[in-house]
Amino acid sequence: MNKRPRLRKAVWILILPAFLLPLAGYGLSNFYLMSPEGRVFLANRIEAVCGFDTSVQGASWSPWNGITVWITISDARLQILSVAATRPLFEIRNIAGKIPMGGKSEGSKLRLGSVKSLGNTLSKAATIPLHWKENILRTDIIATDFSEITCDIQASMRLTRGLPFQIYALTKEQSEKKIEISESVDVTLGTVAGQGRFQGYLIAPGTWQGQCFAEALDIVGSFQGQENHFERGQMVVIFKDAILRCLDARLIGETMSILGNATMLKDGRAAAIARIVSEPDTLMEFSKHTRTDQKYLI
Repeated sequence: MNKRPRLRKAVWILILPAFLLPLAGYGLSNFYLMSPEGRVFLANRIEAVCGFDTSVQGASWSPWNGITVWITISDARLQILSVAATRPLFEIRNIAGKIPMGGKSEGSKLRLGSVKSLGNTLSKAATIPLHWKENILRTDIIATDFSEITCDIQASMRLTRGLPFQIYALTKEQSEKKIEISESVDVTLGTVAGQGRFQGYLIAPGTWQGQCFAEALDIVGSFQGQENHFERGQMVVIFKDAILRCLDARLIGETMSILGNATMLKDGRAAAIARIVSEPDTLMEFSKHTRTDQKYLI
């Protein structure tokens, strides 16, 4: 009796399920992810991580890329408000685009209509390239101008519980920059440079904290047509526990030096101290534009 046909049949009986079962599992699992129950399951998992109300329109997975998740944003707005300010501290309008948040490494773009702070426009329409890799969503380096000073900004966020984020800003050394503070006050900087970092958990504002340092040389300040020259200046600012502190601000010159610090609480109350060292006539001129009023003190 020839046993080979039986042997081949037995081999096929053992091998065929090994091929068919993974294919069936792959198909059924993708069918589940596209079903209402599967979409609710994914939405609940995403909500547990980010803390935001989430709905999933559809999803799929592959053995090579895992579950692919895209968040679609259309005409959205982001605002950071304070009870102490009548206008938003920070506002981004007309946000639109697709954000990759899972699966293989992907790239996308996010469009911003405008960026404002306290009603002042920081940036007009802009497009931000996004990159998703190894559970981190990161932007390209974005060059932004603030009063003629160019600042490079990059942000990143990790898709874990609380959504930890970080924003890093760098102002490389630049020369001959003029800043108009008001109609009667402007400052010209011979050179200026600085850097700052802001970080925390996106859904927990109480964890937000940051620090900033800036330095300038060969400074000319103009106040109502009167100019004062300073050899150097610097500023150190930190933000923690919803309190903004300027630990040190100074302008050092031969004929005048100004040293100061300040604090602003989350309810908008603020206090500042400035020490001015100069000639008596100059101090007398300054005193015409200052006053002490107890109701403005903390």
